[in-house]
Amino acid sequence: MRPFRLLSILVGVLLAGVVLELALQVSSFVAQSQVLSQRSLGRDAERGRTVLCIGDSFTRGIGVKELESAYPTQLEKILNQRMPEHEWEVVNSGIPGWNSSQNLVALRRTLASSSPQFVCILAGLNDQGSRASVGEAKELLSQTNTTATSTGWTWRWRTAYLLKQLLRPHFHSPVLAEQEEKKADKRLPPNDGTVSAHMSEYWYWLARHNMGRAREALFSALSALRSEEDPLRFEIACGLRQVGAVSDAQKELERYLRHHPKDARPLTELAWAAFDAGDIDEAESRLAKVIAMNAGSSQTYCLEVLLARHYQDSTRAVRGVFKAIILGMGEGDVEYYLDLVLDESMVQRLTLDQVKEVIGELEEMCRTYGWNPKELLRLYAARLSAQHNVPLVLESNLKGMVDLCRQSGAEPLLITYPFWEPQQDLNAIISRVADKKGVAVVHPSLAFAKAQQEEAEVQLYGQDGHCSERGYWVLAQAVGDNLTQSFEHGEFGGGR
Repeated sequence: MRPFRLLSILVGVLLAGVVLELALQVSSFVAQSQVLSQRSLGRDAERGRTVLCIGDSFTRGIGVKELESAYPTQLEKILNQRMPEHEWEVVNSGIPGWNSSQNLVALRRTLASSSPQFVCILAGLNDQGSRASVGEAKELLSQTNTTATSTGWTWRWRTAYLLKQLLRPHFHSPVLAEQEEKKADKRLPPNDGTVSAHMSEYWYWLARHNMGRAREALFSALSALRSEEDPLRFEIACGLRQVGAVSDAQKELERYLRHHPKDARPLTELAWAAFDAGDIDEAESRLAKVIAMNAGSSQTYCLEVLLARHYQDSTRAVRGVFKAIILGMGEGDVEYYLDLVLDESMVQRLTLDQVKEVIGELEEMCRTYGWNPKELLRLYAARLSAQHNVPLVLESNLKGMVDLCRQSGAEPLLITYPFWEPQQDLNAIISRVADKKGVAVVHPSLAFAKAQQEEAEVQLYGQDGHCSERGYWVLAQAVGDNLTQSFEHGEFGGGR
């Protein structure tokens, strides 16, 4: 009897599991349908339309002095001019330096707390520095099944997911995320008007990628300074550069430098600010002064790598990377800047023997800071072998972002990079994903070529390779054309 009883228990448990799975699938489908139905009704009742722009520095607006010139801000103006009855709001969620893996994670979090109707995705350029392996990309995608239906519902083993969440005490969900947000608000001490209080608010909002509130906190901290010599002016200036207020950052760094002329840090920041604004000559001049002071930091040589890439100087780029590593660059930055050196856009590829020669020049620095030259070679060789993973990771992440948008009820729009020839492989991946997933795609390179044909003297790019103010305007026009056409026809179709 005992074996029969054991078998009965096992069959009962199995049947209970099947019933639970079916119940979870049905309830999930019904709940998702109701949510999307409510959203649809809400959109019809409300005039407002929200567009979320996610991506890297091309979305954020690096290359121009103010964020008002970035393509999302200009897109908002274009849409409100063409369709003022809908009160369009365009949210800029671009983070300079982010790769597609980081964008995928950020998009999941953003969609959980907001309800955009459209999501513009311009991502992938920084995947040459992506630390995500193919396995990590697949793990990210496992949380976003690719079988989304028209209701946004997806098939997944919900019993297993439920057990996983129950067994993990600190799991994440939109409800718990909101609760944690409220707890964090309570933990933020009352602002007593001091510089330190405003800076605490700045770090708080920066951690939540709320650049507008972070900028407000910085300007409040600036107003609370009691003297020109206050050393906190430097920290505030660095924050202003971080949130995109480049011209204000430069002004405050210059003021700080007048009272602290022997401090190399503001010179380094001014060099970075000039680079962000597209003034390569000014960045070179500032950087040279820092190096002449023999006060270079890892950030100094990270900038040297970017300048070396601009001039297609591979030897200088590798030398700058290794100097930055020796001076204490973090592990993640090591891989990012090594991948910049290995970027296909470099004129030449250095062999390992050439790299050994560069490291030979730096042996004294290696001894001073306790680095083993063989370890530098190992890092370089490891990143060489990792390059072939980038296309697979990027394609997987883009598909994941499209699926996330559809599950939330938002319409995804993929955007290729405007400089087609130098990044044709990257743009081909974006176009391929758009074709496979049936998503609209915008090709700004066509609009850029037309603009240059109509006006030969027009400058669409800055010296650092990012768009100029006019370039971002052309990009915004191309995206706006697609959104306008799709919205008027009530569907998303046809790339432009």
